[in-house]
Amino acid sequence: MNEHGTRVTKFIPILNIDCPTCTTLLEKEVEKLKGVEEARVNYMNKTVRVKFDPELVGLADVEKVIERLGYRIAYKEYSGFTARLRKLFQKKNEEDLINVTDAEFPSKVLHASKPVVVLFSSPNCPACQAAKAILRQVSKELGKRASFYCMNVTSSETWRRYSVSMTPSLFIFGYGQVKKVLSNELPRKEEIVDALHD
Repeated sequence: MNEHGTRVTKFIPILNIDCPTCTTLLEKEVEKLKGVEEARVNYMNKTVRVKFDPELVGLADVEKVIERLGYRIAYKEYSGFTARLRKLFQKKNEEDLINVTDAEFPSKVLHASKPVVVLFSSPNCPACQAAKAILRQVSKELGKRASFYCMNVTSSETWRRYSVSMTPSLFIFGYGQVKKVLSNELPRKEEIVDALHD
């Protein structure tokens, strides 16, 4: 609330929130905006209730965060949105993260001679696609100094051994051990790079 007591509450309908565990990530990312007092997602109604100070942050800023995470807002028109998302997030080229299976996990992750980053994700999770884009940037920046993999939690069991309770969850391994876990929010590029240098 500002000195004049101005506070606005908006209910923003979201079209493609299909994962109840994504609600925490969405809330935390919106609440990072200066001027946002509270963000609460109602998974069943597919809405985000946001309390904010309009003198510090605008509704458009809140919407940008929601869209950056890969969600669509019901009252906005997105011409070609799906095509743009596919093009942006589902490129099948050398930039893609390598998927690791349960059978490959021990040799590629636990017995690796360099640090390994594993993103536990789900194919229908918009926040996971945003995390993959961040991980691609880190992979480009660090090159061969670390290995980067993605593990689909809908077609694997390894995630259970590491008590992954939400997607996206990012695990950094070194010499077969978990060195750092980044979950409950979208990892920042700098966070991943710093964790790999620890």
